[in-house]
Amino acid sequence: MHGTAASLYSQPAIHDLLHFGWSADLAHYEALANQVRARCDAPVLEGAVGSGRVALHLARAGHVVHGIDRDRAMLAALAERVAEQPEHVRARLSWAEGDLRALPDGPRGLVFAALNSIGLLHEPDDLAGFFASAARALVTGGRLAFDTWRPDAATLAQARTPTGSVVESPRFRDPRDGAWVRCSETTWIDEHTDLLHVDLAIHRLDESPPELLSLAVRLWDADTLVALARRCNLVVDDRVELGEVQGWILRPAK
Repeated sequence: MHGTAASLYSQPAIHDLLHFGWSADLAHYEALANQVRARCDAPVLEGAVGSGRVALHLARAGHVVHGIDRDRAMLAALAERVAEQPEHVRARLSWAEGDLRALPDGPRGLVFAALNSIGLLHEPDDLAGFFASAARALVTGGRLAFDTWRPDAATLAQARTPTGSVVESPRFRDPRDGAWVRCSETTWIDEHTDLLHVDLAIHRLDESPPELLSLAVRLWDADTLVALARRCNLVVDDRVELGEVQGWILRPAK
């Protein structure tokens, strides 16, 4: 990608256009919240809440949810969405600026991070911080949940080539101003850091330079996740297949 790219999370409308339609995990997190509430009636904490795709779903289903996120633009988008909800839904949602590596203290019945958010934690100590602070927040019978993205083998192989894996979108309306645009998405892996980068170039139909947005994630392997969980006194309770992602459920070790 040529030029200076901004974080995808600085543009919530574009982020949500790409991700808000993803719903394969909603029933999973709702069922998990229901199960945990039956054991321990404590509120839910979502790390990397973003603009509230999952948090709003859970609040509509009757759960009390507190979300944290380090990106103020995403939290502003969340606030706008919450303001449009009925009062009983608004009353169940709260949020604050915060970091996955140091979650706020409990008590929490369910702590979770959806949409491969743990991939934003690039170093083992960062992920251990998430696990350890989640474990401290959980009440007896509580659970920690997250999901991991698993790109198909062909995409990963192409991402390791000099050009990366490139996908061109059809024309669409930019949700920010209604202008017609198209998007080029390039997925590539940095051989030095082994981080997977997703670069977006949003092209208007005139000759202006494209808008460049990006994010980088680590694809955590299962053995590392299990080892870091054990280091933080957590063990795997279950794994759930959710299409392109795998859901993990952890509990405090006895």
